[in-house]
Amino acid sequence: MPEQTHIGPRGAPSAEDLGTARSNHLARDLGDLARSLHAEGDTDALLEELVTAAVRLVPGAQEGSLSQVTGRRQVSSQHASGQLPRSVDELQTETGQGPCLDAVYEQQTVRVADLSREDRWPEFASRAF
Repeated sequence: MPEQTHIGPRGAPSAEDLGTARSNHLARDLGDLARSLHAEGDTDALLEELVTAAVRLVPGAQEGSLSQVTGRRQVSSQHASGQLPRSVDELQTETGQGPCLDAVYEQQTVRVADLSREDRWPEFASRAF
């Protein structure tokens, strides 16, 4: 039996449509953050702050990382806020499927409202619970 990694619901889904006003507010906040970090000379510190701010600013986010995809299959977490993003990326590498891989190869945002009902990545989704 494959090892299970729990990636269940942890907050309001990011796919929740809260309207244009909230989207504009988030865009403004992220723009302000980008401008404030522009002067940062330490790239690692800048990326750590970016992940921290994204978790704080994105509705429903409780954890985050920058996922790096190499070799069309290897996913690794950079500047992760905790173990959960690392586990998710490891599972995507093991199964060869998941939202980060699709986002990279389809070059679009991938939203997952409820992973327990997800059918795009059957092995990834079943092992994530």
